[in-house]
Amino acid sequence: MTAHDPMQKEMAREKKEERKHEAEFEKQAAKEENAAQKQAGTMGTGTGTRTYTSTNVTGHHTGTGGI
Repeated sequence: MTAHDPMQKEMAREKKEERKHEAEFEKQAAKEENAAQKQAGTMGTGTGTRTYTSTNVTGHHTGTGGI
């Protein structure tokens, strides 16, 4: 959509800037969360539950791995 009215153009520009700032804020929050998880050692550790048989032999890993 193209705005021809100067008022509409200004409103569209402000809305665009707001979306850019919002996206940047979310990006920074995600970076901080990932850094915190990495620092805590919880990212990609492959932690999950394992199954065991009655003979106490390790079964299939049911965790998500490093996803």
